[in-house]
Amino acid sequence: MADPLTLYDHDFFAWTQDQAAALRRAQRDRIDAPLDWEHLADELEQLGGLIKDSIRCDLAAVIEHLLKLEHSPDTGSWTKWRASVRKARRHLNDKIASHPSLLSYPQIILTDAWLDGCDDALQDDCMVEAALP
Repeated sequence: MADPLTLYDHDFFAWTQDQAAALRRAQRDRIDAPLDWEHLADELEQLGGLIKDSIRCDLAAVIEHLLKLEHSPDTGSWTKWRASVRKARRHLNDKIASHPSLLSYPQIILTDAWLDGCDDALQDDCMVEAALP
């Protein structure tokens, strides 16, 4: 187990998971404190999960707008789609840099993010028109 204070500053996601496990160990070891151990551990894990959800959303946004850039006849929107891709990529890089334990996470969820991005792109009227024969 890493030093919790150092982990908190360098990888918040890993800290949430580490602390949730520590709470469960403390409960199992019967540490006598008036705390709702299991709910505290669950909340910590869910807090870390928000970071994962955010990574998936950013990855899906990159995919959606790259698909629109590649396949949409709506050239008037290209500038905003390019800006969105740059912004989402920057956010992804920042999140991975802030939470290095999630370095491989985008690879793990790539298929799901691809499906989300495709679905989101197809919801746009410009893409529906481009998909029609």
